[in-house]
Amino acid sequence: MLLLLRRRCRRKATPPPLRRRLCTNANPLISPRNAKPLAGFILRRLPSLAPALFLPPTTRSFNLSLRGLVLLNRAPEALILFRSMPTFNCPPDAFSAATLAHGLSKTADVATAQTLIRESPSLPGYTSLAAGLCRLGRTREARHLLDEMSKRGVEPSEVTFNVLIDGFGKEGDVAAAETVFAEMLRRGRSPDVVTYTSLIDALLRAGAAEAAWRRWRDMGRRRVLPNCRTFSAMVNGLCRMNRLEEAREVLRELNSRRDLRPKAFVFNPAVDGFCKKGDLEEAKRIVEEMKERGCRPDKVTFTVLIIGHCVRGRVGEALDLYARMEEEGCRPDEITVGSLVSCLLKAGLPGEARRILIGG
Repeated sequence: MLLLLRRRCRRKATPPPLRRRLCTNANPLISPRNAKPLAGFILRRLPSLAPALFLPPTTRSFNLSLRGLVLLNRAPEALILFRSMPTFNCPPDAFSAATLAHGLSKTADVATAQTLIRESPSLPGYTSLAAGLCRLGRTREARHLLDEMSKRGVEPSEVTFNVLIDGFGKEGDVAAAETVFAEMLRRGRSPDVVTYTSLIDALLRAGAAEAAWRRWRDMGRRRVLPNCRTFSAMVNGLCRMNRLEEAREVLRELNSRRDLRPKAFVFNPAVDGFCKKGDLEEAKRIVEEMKERGCRPDKVTFTVLIIGHCVRGRVGEALDLYARMEEEGCRPDEITVGSLVSCLLKAGLPGEARRILIGG
């Protein structure tokens, strides 16, 4: 039974980069949920069922149940189970507390999570608590955990620092994110691609393009390779500031990286930017480069191209793009259809507009 439950809990989809880092590097508690409801019923009763199966309950079996309930987003039930552990002669350990703290942090019950971690301090527990506080917008409070960890003899990891940098970045507090980054270096921790992606994204959202470029070059000096998320943050941020040629430079570097398989969302801001600028040929060149990399244009790609051609009065090409969009299985949305229909009516083509509307 334990083996079956373990397999069920491990069957899950690939998490996004930051959550993957939390899961694989320092905190095995954060994973997507893919367990069946039946598992929750069994997990709650696993320790009490163990004697009947001639399997005396252990702290490890409780920890398995706790983790399963947390994966099912049932932190309150996990808390009840946690409190029952001493009655089975199974004292909770640091892993028990860290698992439950992670689950409680996701339900905004950080007060209970803090109590648990202070009773059983551990790196995964503090990292989960910091992530929970950042999720609630209490990033400054999460920052103070670094001092508390040092006093308790728990050294923060790269993942702990990444959580804080990402939290401050999402709040728009670039100065605080840079301060945490400096402390990360001072404590001898090595920034990774997640660190730099969060910093670059925060800097560009704050309009600090030059500072973002400095971090980009710093990555190169430290031999940290940007991933697709890093490229996306740079391209999107630079295009948002209308620095299209710089975004183009970043895309050229991306095109030289044959180890990456970028998706359309990385290229779309540049396609949109050049369309708005009126440089439709450059926008189409970017789309061709996408295809050469094996990256299929998506609905957003086609929509910005169609709108760009409509704005410039190139109705025939807009219709061709619309037909190609449908051929490639991209379903047009209201924005695509509305823009094209408006363009056709202005061009005196009500018949074509009607055909588009009825889907003919």
